Amino acid sequence: MEPNDIDIGKRLQQARKNANLTQQKLADMMKLSVSYVKSTERGKKASLKYLFAVVENCHVSFDWLLTGVQDPAKSPQTIIKDAEIEQLLDVPRKLLNDPNPELQIWAKIQLQKAFADYYPTEK
Repeated sequence: MEPNDIDIGKRLQQARKNANLTQQKLADMMKLSVSYVKSTERGKKASLKYLFAVVENCHVSFDWLLTGVQDPAKSPQTIIKDAEIEQLLDVPRKLLNDPNPELQIWAKIQLQKAFADYYPTEK
């Protein structure tokens, strides 16, 4: 399927709106004119630099932007920010560093079980 500039423009607009950005705000962020943003949303061919910036700032994938098909592995819902990762890692860190050795062993076993499919342990 070949990308269609009109459809890409609609998805550019949708991505911008979903990210709660105005055309002016997006243009300012990317150091572009508002007229450029407007024209790409109406179907003018967008530059690769602009597409990269929309993917990054609006948290969409190139797949979706160009074809309208979303790869589930690249879904915006799966994008986790560094702060969220740190927050998620705090629980196992606390468990593994707990002064109670039985709790440490239990936590280690639970983590090994939870991630066995992804990181098999050596026997």
